[in-house]
Amino acid sequence: MRSFLSLLLMIGILVGGVAFREQSPRADGRPAPLNSSDVAVHGTGWVPQSRAGFSVWRPYGWGTATKSKAVANRWVHIPLVYPTYLVDIGQKLYYVEFCAQSTNGARTKPIQMDVWGGTTRIYTGAVVWPADNDSHCVGQSFSTWYEDVGLSVLLKFGNTADTITLYKAWVNVGP
Repeated sequence: MRSFLSLLLMIGILVGGVAFREQSPRADGRPAPLNSSDVAVHGTGWVPQSRAGFSVWRPYGWGTATKSKAVANRWVHIPLVYPTYLVDIGQKLYYVEFCAQSTNGARTKPIQMDVWGGTTRIYTGAVVWPADNDSHCVGQSFSTWYEDVGLSVLLKFGNTADTITLYKAWVNVGP
C-alpha cells in the first residue's frame, strides 16, 4: 500500500503537483463523503488549446497568467489526476472545481466549464463570474465512477489588456 501511494504521489508531482487531504469539506460548504480525498492539480498544469491565440502564457509558482492577442474566447485544459481504485475499490468522482482570478471580471472572465470522463463530456455549464478583481472558485458535484477526468474552461477576453490567472483545479473522490 505504501509503495502504491508513493507511486501516485510521484505521478502527481510529474504532471503538475498533487496534494491529498482526507475528509475535507467541499468548497460549496457541504461535507465531503466519508473517507473521501481531495486531489489538487497545481495551477501550472493548465495548457492552452491553441497557444498562438495568447500574447501571454506565463506559468509561475502559484498559477498561470494569461492574456489574449485579440478580443476572443479561448479554451484552456487541465488533466485531473486521481486514484480511480484504492485497495480494489473504485473511487467515485464527487466534486470538480477550478480557481482563477481576472483583472477585470466584468469583461474578461471564465464563461464555460466542461468536465470530461475520458473522451465523453460528462458536464457542461455556464460559469457565473462576479464583476470584480478577486479570485473565485467554480465547481460541480457528481456521484459516479470515471476512469479518468479532465477539465476544460472557456475564457472570454473582452480586451487585450486584462489578465486571467489560472490557479488550482481539484477533485473530491471516494468509495
